[in-house]
Amino acid sequence: MSDSDKGSSRYTSKKLGELYKEAVEIDKRIFAEQKSNVLLYAGEHYSKPTSKFARGLRNSPSIDTGTKIRVVKNHTQKICKTYVNNILNAAPGVFVGPRQEKELSHQKTAELNESSWQYIKQSTNFDEHVSNWCNDFVVSGETITKVFWNPKKGKHIGYEQAQTSDGEPIFDEEPSELNPEGVPKRGKAVFSGVLEYERLYSFNFLRDAKSRTINDSPFLAYQKLIPLDDAKSLLGNDPKKVKLLQPGLSGADYVVFDSNELRYIETKDQVLLVEWFIRPCDDYPNGYFFLTTPQGDILQEMELPFGVFPIIYEGFDELTSTPRHQSIIKVARPYQSHLNFLASKSVEHAVTLGDDKLVTPMGAKIQQGSFLPGIRQVQVSGDYKVMEGRVGEQFVNQMPGTIDEMYKACNVYEDSEDKLSQLDAYTLLYRSMRDKKKFSKYGEKFERFLKRVCQVSLELFRNYVDEQEVIPAIGRAELINIAEFKNSEPLHYRVDISPQTEDIESRLGKQLQINQLLQYAGTNLSKEDLGKLMRNAPYNNKEQLFDDWTLDYDNATNDILALDRGEYPPARMYDNHEYQMKRLENRMSKSDFILLHPFIKENYGRKKQEHQQIIVENLQKIQMSQSGFIPADGPLVPCDVYVQDPTSPKKTQRARVPFGAMMWLLKKLEEQGVMQQAILQFSQGGQAELAQQIPPAQSALPSAPAQGGDMNFLQQPYLFNENKGPIN
Repeated sequence: MSDSDKGSSRYTSKKLGELYKEAVEIDKRIFAEQKSNVLLYAGEHYSKPTSKFARGLRNSPSIDTGTKIRVVKNHTQKICKTYVNNILNAAPGVFVGPRQEKELSHQKTAELNESSWQYIKQSTNFDEHVSNWCNDFVVSGETITKVFWNPKKGKHIGYEQAQTSDGEPIFDEEPSELNPEGVPKRGKAVFSGVLEYERLYSFNFLRDAKSRTINDSPFLAYQKLIPLDDAKSLLGNDPKKVKLLQPGLSGADYVVFDSNELRYIETKDQVLLVEWFIRPCDDYPNGYFFLTTPQGDILQEMELPFGVFPIIYEGFDELTSTPRHQSIIKVARPYQSHLNFLASKSVEHAVTLGDDKLVTPMGAKIQQGSFLPGIRQVQVSGDYKVMEGRVGEQFVNQMPGTIDEMYKACNVYEDSEDKLSQLDAYTLLYRSMRDKKKFSKYGEKFERFLKRVCQVSLELFRNYVDEQEVIPAIGRAELINIAEFKNSEPLHYRVDISPQTEDIESRLGKQLQINQLLQYAGTNLSKEDLGKLMRNAPYNNKEQLFDDWTLDYDNATNDILALDRGEYPPARMYDNHEYQMKRLENRMSKSDFILLHPFIKENYGRKKQEHQQIIVENLQKIQMSQSGFIPADGPLVPCDVYVQDPTSPKKTQRARVPFGAMMWLLKKLEEQGVMQQAILQFSQGGQAELAQQIPPAQSALPSAPAQGGDMNFLQQPYLFNENKGPIN
């Protein structure tokens, strides 16, 4: 797009060229310090001596005044690694949780996004990225990444059909009567795409010269060298655009800082390009992207995909009057420089004055004497004096104090102290929290960085990934909820990204809380509640161990979410219908249920009635089984029930019943008790609805004699006296 096409846009080619010069100039001092930090961390801040120079230094008996010895005692690297380790232990990752804990849709949305986030981390080697980001955060003082979707990677799907320059399809065999579709010519390969993270180095990162903070900068830019052939391919070998790269190709070399070689090098056959990321504004409501030369020539441009700003930035320590940040190396640098000076001087003294020296008067002669085992003899004419060698003790003695002060200034002195090993669990948690206080500020900053990485990653993943590719991320069991995942609202409105500490102390604390809950309330929890609790345990949280306990919960949750979306999931034969009824009643009693569409509320009533009907049918089957024949096998067993004596109408006797009949009666009573217990699980309204649908049971047993009242002996046994018979 030319400048005239942009109209009122303030980002023209000329303006971009001016902004680039200003951005490079304003942070020139910061860039130099960040590059030296990388060298200081690696211990390569002195010029590397050649092998020929090193051999000459070892073999030379003395050192001329133009030669200097430089020795590095690199404690800066140890301090930086201590910060990195403590930050990673304090903030190793984030997880997706619901913003509203009581909202079922929020819970399921968070669950699906959490599954996708775990899939993203596994497929992108996320742990390695986190380590690199944290290292940049401490060493350079700034960590920056770009999150983007790469359509040229991932699973190979197929091929596009080749086309002419005019967009016409090309065929290997043209369509004919025998082959109406023809044989398309194979074009470019098509891949599923994958989410990627590009590590951006802070000394190549640009911001607006007038901004006060990085978040206030209307744009962020990044300059990088890429091979010439890659640049041409990126531009589609467009002659007009390739011509704009010529200033970097006509023999002119770029002198750049190579982070791999840790030195400045001259590059050839490479071109410097600048990526511009414009934040949403009046000219670009969804944000914008430019790819330009340093002079501002626009090579590519487009809106930011889905309006997602892909650059994520976080700094270590703030610098006054500038939005840029500094590293802990800023504090350690003077101590490290002084320590290197002391080490260099001690070595210099050891080389020049290290050996003992023999001092004789002027004109004295020295001769080599005889040699004996372990004895060397030297003959001297005149007085002599032996001067002992020097190894720079005056410099070496200062080193421990300098090192001690350096660690205290960097606030890592206590970290090197030995920790007590014999501690109980709660004492270990307390000590762990106390040790993390010193690094909490930087841990919280790095947590914010990871939270933004998670948010941007999930937004891009949801919008780019194909529905078939979602299945490996969320699982085939959640196939019904793909629409819930793809159509979920932005994370900052519906889902909360919370920091999660996954070190051993945090896992131990979580397990202790679960153990206490199980100890005091485990007997009052249902099987489904125990399954959900075990699913969230930090150690025994394998889904395969408790999937039978959580199956009813998952099925009921998926059905309720489908009903909320306007779908109707029919009742399944092997559902836990009693549990489904309880979950449906719970959802229908919530305050927001009245706000749902009447069609959705009608579906809820219809599904509840369907489960009720299945429960009633099962109860009727149980009652029908009671009308069968009573077994009469086994010996006669006397019962504490008195019946009329057939030989004498005025006498009674204890009834004798076959053993098989007694066992049948006990079994039927047990079935009736289980049936009643199932009904009592529902609310009073649910019990009333079930009672209306259950017909009265037909008793298959005869009534007892009308002694002491007109009642069935199965419903209420007679009271009796062992000597006098039944009591009226």
